[in-house]
Amino acid sequence: MLLVMPEPVPANYQDIKWNWFQNCLGALDETYVPINPPVTDRARYKSRKGEIATNVLGVCTWDLKLDYVLFGWEGLATDSTILGNAMTPRSQSPPCGSSGRGMEVVDVEGPPKQKRRSWRKVDKDALTKCMLNEEGEKWKSENGFRMGYFTHLQKELQKVLSGCNFKANPHIDSKVKHWKSIWARIVDITGLSGFGWDVVNNRINVEQPI
Repeated sequence: MLLVMPEPVPANYQDIKWNWFQNCLGALDETYVPINPPVTDRARYKSRKGEIATNVLGVCTWDLKLDYVLFGWEGLATDSTILGNAMTPRSQSPPCGSSGRGMEVVDVEGPPKQKRRSWRKVDKDALTKCMLNEEGEKWKSENGFRMGYFTHLQKELQKVLSGCNFKANPHIDSKVKHWKSIWARIVDITGLSGFGWDVVNNRINVEQPI
Protein backbone atom coordinates (compact mmCIF):
# COMPACT_ATOMS: atom_id res chain seq x y z
CA MET A 1 0.00 0.00 0.00
CA LEU A 2 1.49 3.31 -1.10
CA LEU A 3 0.75 5.90 1.58
CA VAL A 4 2.42 8.92 0.02
CA MET A 5 4.53 9.62 -3.07
CA PRO A 6 8.16 9.89 -1.86
CA GLU A 7 10.29 12.91 -2.66
CA PRO A 8 14.02 12.43 -3.47
CA VAL A 9 16.76 13.90 -1.31
CA PRO A 10 17.19 17.47 -2.58
CA ALA A 11 20.56 18.47 -4.04
CA ASN A 12 20.78 21.58 -1.86
CA TYR A 13 19.90 19.91 1.46
CA GLN A 14 21.70 21.60 4.34
CA ASP A 15 22.85 18.43 6.13
CA ILE A 16 26.17 17.51 4.42
CA LYS A 17 25.81 13.77 5.05
CA TRP A 18 22.86 13.64 2.65
CA ASN A 19 25.00 14.87 -0.26
CA TRP A 20 25.95 11.24 -0.86
CA PHE A 21 22.29 10.28 -1.27
CA GLN A 22 21.01 12.86 -3.74
CA ASN A 23 17.85 11.61 -5.55
CA CYS A 24 17.51 8.73 -3.08
CA LEU A 25 13.83 8.01 -2.38
CA GLY A 26 14.23 6.13 0.90
CA ALA A 27 15.16 2.86 2.56
CA LEU A 28 13.33 -0.44 2.97
CA ASP A 29 13.40 -3.29 5.45
CA GLU A 30 11.21 -6.15 6.60
CA THR A 31 10.16 -7.08 10.09
CA TYR A 32 8.10 -9.71 11.87
CA VAL A 33 4.89 -8.53 13.51
CA PRO A 34 3.49 -11.01 16.07
CA ILE A 35 -0.05 -12.19 15.34
CA ASN A 36 -2.49 -14.79 16.66
CA PRO A 37 -3.90 -16.70 13.64
CA PRO A 38 -6.30 -19.67 13.80
CA VAL A 39 -4.68 -22.94 14.92
CA THR A 40 -4.98 -24.38 11.40
CA ASP A 41 -2.85 -21.53 10.00
CA ARG A 42 -0.21 -21.27 12.72
CA ALA A 43 2.33 -23.45 10.88
CA ARG A 44 2.32 -21.13 7.86
CA TYR A 45 2.96 -18.10 10.04
CA LYS A 46 5.86 -19.63 11.97
CA SER A 47 8.99 -17.68 11.07
CA ARG A 48 12.56 -18.97 10.83
CA LYS A 49 13.02 -17.58 14.35
CA GLY A 50 10.17 -19.72 15.66
CA GLU A 51 7.79 -16.78 16.10
CA ILE A 52 4.16 -16.79 14.98
CA ALA A 53 4.15 -13.62 12.92
CA THR A 54 3.46 -11.93 9.63
CA ASN A 55 6.38 -10.65 7.54
CA VAL A 56 5.87 -6.96 6.78
CA LEU A 57 7.80 -4.84 4.27
CA GLY A 58 8.12 -1.16 5.12
CA VAL A 59 9.68 1.71 3.18
CA CYS A 60 10.45 5.09 4.71
CA THR A 61 11.57 8.35 3.14
CA TRP A 62 14.93 9.97 3.83
CA ASP A 63 13.21 12.21 6.43
CA LEU A 64 11.88 9.13 8.29
CA LYS A 65 8.27 9.20 7.07
CA LEU A 66 6.64 5.84 6.28
CA ASP A 67 5.44 5.88 2.68
CA TYR A 68 4.89 2.23 1.72
CA VAL A 69 3.73 -0.91 3.59
CA LEU A 70 3.15 -4.42 2.29
CA PHE A 71 1.59 -6.74 4.83
CA GLY A 72 -0.30 -10.05 4.84
CA TRP A 73 2.57 -12.45 4.08
CA GLU A 74 3.14 -15.46 6.32
CA GLY A 75 6.20 -15.66 8.57
CA LEU A 76 7.49 -18.44 6.30
CA ALA A 77 7.74 -16.05 3.33
CA THR A 78 11.29 -15.06 2.41
CA ASP A 79 12.42 -11.44 2.10
CA SER A 80 13.16 -11.89 -1.61
CA THR A 81 9.65 -13.26 -2.24
CA ILE A 82 7.99 -10.29 -0.54
CA LEU A 83 10.23 -7.76 -2.29
CA GLY A 84 9.52 -9.45 -5.64
CA ASN A 85 5.80 -9.23 -4.91
CA ALA A 86 6.10 -5.54 -4.04
CA MET A 87 7.90 -4.89 -7.33
CA THR A 88 5.24 -6.70 -9.40
CA PRO A 89 2.86 -4.13 -10.93
CA ARG A 90 -0.75 -4.93 -10.09
CA SER A 91 -2.46 -1.60 -10.59
CA GLN A 92 -2.75 0.86 -13.45
CA SER A 93 -3.95 3.61 -11.11
CA PRO A 94 -1.95 6.86 -11.20
CA PRO A 95 0.48 7.31 -8.29
CA CYS A 96 -0.51 9.39 -5.31
CA GLY A 97 -0.74 13.07 -6.15
CA SER A 98 -0.76 12.71 -9.96
CA SER A 99 -4.54 12.90 -10.12
CA GLY A 100 -4.76 15.88 -7.78
CA ARG A 101 -7.04 14.03 -5.34
CA GLY A 102 -4.55 13.48 -2.51
CA MET A 103 -3.66 10.06 -1.17
CA GLU A 104 -4.75 7.04 -3.18
CA VAL A 105 -4.24 3.30 -2.72
CA VAL A 106 -2.24 2.13 -5.73
CA ASP A 107 -1.31 -1.35 -4.55
CA VAL A 108 -3.03 -4.35 -3.01
CA GLU A 109 -2.04 -5.84 0.30
CA GLY A 110 -0.71 -9.38 0.52
CA PRO A 111 0.08 -11.90 -2.21
CA PRO A 112 -1.67 -11.36 -5.57
CA LYS A 113 -4.46 -13.78 -6.40
CA GLN A 114 -3.57 -15.90 -9.40
CA LYS A 115 -5.25 -18.75 -11.22
CA ARG A 116 -4.25 -22.03 -9.63
CA ARG A 117 -2.13 -24.41 -11.68
CA SER A 118 -2.07 -28.17 -11.08
CA TRP A 119 1.29 -29.91 -10.72
CA ARG A 120 1.78 -33.47 -11.96
CA LYS A 121 4.13 -35.81 -10.14
CA VAL A 122 6.65 -35.52 -12.98
CA ASP A 123 6.53 -31.71 -12.64
CA LYS A 124 7.16 -31.81 -8.88
CA ASP A 125 9.94 -34.37 -9.31
CA ALA A 126 11.63 -32.16 -11.91
CA LEU A 127 11.37 -29.07 -9.68
CA THR A 128 12.81 -30.99 -6.73
CA LYS A 129 15.71 -32.23 -8.86
CA CYS A 130 16.47 -28.69 -10.06
CA MET A 131 16.46 -27.40 -6.47
CA LEU A 132 18.73 -30.17 -5.18
CA ASN A 133 21.45 -29.97 -7.82
CA GLU A 134 24.88 -28.55 -7.01
CA GLU A 135 24.17 -25.24 -8.71
CA GLY A 136 21.24 -24.66 -6.33
CA GLU A 137 23.64 -24.23 -3.41
CA LYS A 138 24.83 -20.84 -4.65
CA TRP A 139 21.26 -19.48 -4.55
CA LYS A 140 20.83 -20.04 -0.83
CA SER A 141 20.76 -17.09 1.55
CA GLU A 142 20.27 -16.57 5.25
CA ASN A 143 16.51 -16.07 4.88
CA GLY A 144 15.85 -18.62 2.13
CA PHE A 145 16.86 -17.95 -1.46
CA ARG A 146 18.46 -15.05 -3.30
CA MET A 147 16.38 -12.86 -5.57
CA GLY A 148 16.04 -14.31 -9.05
CA TYR A 149 16.19 -17.95 -7.90
CA PHE A 150 12.64 -18.79 -9.00
CA THR A 151 13.32 -17.26 -12.44
CA HIS A 152 16.40 -19.50 -12.61
CA LEU A 153 14.24 -22.53 -11.72
CA GLN A 154 11.76 -21.55 -14.41
CA LYS A 155 14.49 -21.72 -17.04
CA GLU A 156 15.82 -25.03 -15.66
CA LEU A 157 12.36 -26.59 -15.76
CA GLN A 158 11.94 -25.53 -19.39
CA LYS A 159 15.12 -27.47 -20.20
CA VAL A 160 13.96 -30.76 -18.64
CA LEU A 161 10.19 -30.61 -19.25
CA SER A 162 8.92 -30.44 -22.80
CA GLY A 163 6.35 -27.69 -23.26
CA CYS A 164 6.72 -26.51 -19.66
CA ASN A 165 5.04 -23.15 -19.09
CA PHE A 166 5.36 -22.84 -15.33
CA LYS A 167 6.26 -19.28 -14.33
CA ALA A 168 8.51 -18.13 -11.51
CA ASN A 169 5.58 -16.19 -10.09
CA PRO A 170 3.04 -17.43 -9.19
CA HIS A 171 3.58 -21.14 -10.01
CA ILE A 172 7.06 -21.96 -8.65
CA ASP A 173 6.82 -19.40 -5.87
CA SER A 174 3.51 -20.82 -4.58
CA LYS A 175 4.70 -24.43 -4.84
CA VAL A 176 7.83 -23.74 -2.79
CA LYS A 177 5.74 -21.85 -0.21
CA HIS A 178 3.39 -24.85 -0.01
CA TRP A 179 6.31 -27.23 0.57
CA LYS A 180 7.65 -24.90 3.27
CA SER A 181 4.31 -24.90 5.07
CA ILE A 182 4.22 -28.71 5.04
CA TRP A 183 7.80 -28.83 6.33
CA ALA A 184 6.89 -26.46 9.17
CA ARG A 185 3.98 -28.67 10.21
CA ILE A 186 6.21 -31.77 10.18
CA VAL A 187 8.77 -29.98 12.35
CA ASP A 188 6.04 -29.00 14.81
CA ILE A 189 4.66 -32.54 15.03
CA THR A 190 8.00 -34.36 15.26
CA GLY A 191 9.02 -32.00 18.04
CA LEU A 192 6.26 -33.39 20.26
CA SER A 193 6.92 -36.17 22.74
CA GLY A 194 6.29 -39.60 21.22
CA PHE A 195 6.61 -38.47 17.61
CA GLY A 196 9.57 -38.97 15.26
CA TRP A 197 10.58 -39.04 11.60
CA ASP A 198 11.18 -42.26 9.66
CA VAL A 199 14.03 -41.38 7.27
CA VAL A 200 13.66 -44.67 5.38
CA ASN A 201 9.96 -44.49 4.55
CA ASN A 202 9.67 -40.68 4.75
CA ARG A 203 6.82 -40.63 7.22
CA ILE A 204 6.02 -39.70 10.82
CA ASN A 205 6.45 -42.40 13.44
CA VAL A 206 4.16 -42.39 16.47
CA GLU A 207 4.57 -44.44 19.62
CA GLN A 208 1.81 -47.03 20.05
CA PRO A 209 0.17 -45.56 23.21
CA ILE A 210 -0.19 -42.16 21.47
